[in-house]
Amino acid sequence: MKVKTRQPVFGPQLEAVLARLCERLGSLYKTQAVKLPYLVDVVAAEKLGRRITDATFEAWKQGVVAREAWVGVTYPREGCFKIEQPEYDEGWTVRLAGRPSVRLSPEELAIVDFVADQYGAMTAQDLGSLTKSLNPEIPREKWGSNTEPAINEDAYARLSEGWQNLWRALPFLDLTDQSQWSDPIEDPDEYFRAAFRA
Repeated sequence: MKVKTRQPVFGPQLEAVLARLCERLGSLYKTQAVKLPYLVDVVAAEKLGRRITDATFEAWKQGVVAREAWVGVTYPREGCFKIEQPEYDEGWTVRLAGRPSVRLSPEELAIVDFVADQYGAMTAQDLGSLTKSLNPEIPREKWGSNTEPAINEDAYARLSEGWQNLWRALPFLDLTDQSQWSDPIEDPDEYFRAAFRA
């Protein structure tokens, strides 16, 4: 088993979030370490009105990634984490081996814990799909271009079960089948008011 340790490359807030995720989940795979902080910031932006981490998020081919977390796991330095690559496993794991340099507030801890509990058991592929589903405005060809993903009310709303169900169904819908179309909607505001009253 390879073990790497050197100086951390991520900021203190990202380090604190990753430390709490490790406390909550035991250890993190590299995919969790690079994607869960994004979900933390999406939830925090909605609930606290600000982000928690100091990470740079980018749209990579496999979804949203915290660049500093990727660098920190791939090229670890001495710090509060032990980064391991088991000999017969392709994935890196991140374990807590010390204390982060800053502490999260109780409100911040609650958000990190929520994200760990809600999304910590997802597979790497599912986490990638989830982070992509929060950013439908990024065209397919832009994934892998390091485009900045959304951290706003819309991204948070797309965490809902209804949006996630629609996102999974979209590839299988035939939007050209006019027999499934409704009559034209003249007043969208009135249409939605009526739909919600029903």
